[in-house]
Amino acid sequence: MESKRCIHLFSVGRKFYKLNMGVSLKKVSHILLFCLVLPVFSGVASYAFNILLTNLIKTDNIPFWVETLSPLSAYAIFYTLFERRIWYWKIFRICGVTDMPDLRGRWKGKHISSYRNNGVQVEVISYLEIFQTFSKISINSYYEKSQSESVAAGFFKQNNTNYLFYVYDNEPNHLKSVHRTPNF
Repeated sequence: MESKRCIHLFSVGRKFYKLNMGVSLKKVSHILLFCLVLPVFSGVASYAFNILLTNLIKTDNIPFWVETLSPLSAYAIFYTLFERRIWYWKIFRICGVTDMPDLRGRWKGKHISSYRNNGVQVEVISYLEIFQTFSKISINSYYEKSQSESVAAGFFKQNNTNYLFYVYDNEPNHLKSVHRTPNF
C-alpha cells in the first residue's frame, strides 16, 4: 500500500476568501509595520549599538575588523523575531497586522472518515501537531494506523470565520517502519 495524498477543504459551495499568510503590501497595517516601524527600529538599534561599542572601546575610531550592527542586520533580526516569536501577540491583532488564528501546539480530537464500515462512518481518535509562524503553517496528523504530513496548508475566511485547509500525504504505520526510522 502506497502513501496517499488527500485534501481537507471545508466547502459548502459559497465564496471563499483566502487569508494571506506573511507580508501583504495590500494591507496598510503591513506597510506601516514592515516599511516604516521595523526600519526605524532597525536604524535606532544600529545607532545605539554603534554608540555602545564606541563607549566600550573608548575611542572614536573603531578598528576596521570590528563590525557594528548594520541597519539591514537589525531589520533581519527584528523580522525574524516577529516571524517566529511575536506575531501572535494581541497588539498585532488589534492593529490588524494578523487575523489568522494561533493554532500552534498539539491537539486531540475525533476524525470522521469518509470510509464506511457496514454503512456507518468510522470515527477515529486523532492527534494534530501544528507548527505555525507568521508566514507558514504545517500540520502532522497521527492516527492509530497511519500518520500524515501536510504538503500545503493555509487559511480561508468565509462568513467572518477562519478555516484551516491542508493537503497531506498519508502513510500507514506499517510502511513507516519499513521505509524510515522514527525521528523521536
